[in-house]
Amino acid sequence: MLIWVPAAITLFVTQHWIAGLVLTLWGIFVVGTVDNIIKPILIGEKAQIHPLMSFLTILGGIFTMGLPGLIVAPYLLSLALTFLHIYKLEYKSILDR
Repeated sequence: MLIWVPAAITLFVTQHWIAGLVLTLWGIFVVGTVDNIIKPILIGEKAQIHPLMSFLTILGGIFTMGLPGLIVAPYLLSLALTFLHIYKLEYKSILDR
């Protein structure tokens, strides 16, 4: 919304009506669906992972594994963060020194 709304307004102001309408519809239906429905399913709101970290992880997954990386990378990130959390709990006394 941060990008497509000002871009659509600019298109409407410069009298590019069809392009502005297409961009508005794209933003509402495609971008809105991804942001509000698909992203919470893939990443999960309870995971408490920063969106930038998720974004970089997904990009890295796509670059290294292709399309399967889109699905696999967030799970690998969650697994790595879980391992770090368990490690911190197990070795708390050593880490506090």
